[in-house]
Amino acid sequence: MRGFIHYIFVTMCGVLVLASVVGATAVVLKYGVEAESRSCQSSGGCQDWPFDAREWATYGNLSTPVRSWMVEDLLNNVGVTGQTRAWVDANLGTPDRNDKLAPRCAYAYWLGPDQALVTTQSEWLCLNFEADVVSEAVVLRQ
Repeated sequence: MRGFIHYIFVTMCGVLVLASVVGATAVVLKYGVEAESRSCQSSGGCQDWPFDAREWATYGNLSTPVRSWMVEDLLNNVGVTGQTRAWVDANLGTPDRNDKLAPRCAYAYWLGPDQALVTTQSEWLCLNFEADVVSEAVVLRQ
């Protein structure tokens, strides 16, 4: 009986490992193809991915890092600081809920998992306002 239980345990572990590998491969293939179609290197990310409000909204709550790829363009080229709250609402949409960041950020947008190889943190775009104008826009890891 003990040998049978060991066999079942080892078999189940093998199935879980195989499922994890297949799932990880599917993610790499999906996002690698997406990145390739946008002239990005999947291994290096897409630091030059231009900001697009429609794509920002589409990928708002998925684990794809498109928002993370767009945030550099959003902050450096589009320029969030100085924009009105109405502009932010129209282009970035409803902020994501994050109770831990609420004391530090008027609006918080989930960008995706931290880009480190192994991580348990996420990246967030944190916006603060003065008189309905963005006074601070920073990326935080939590």
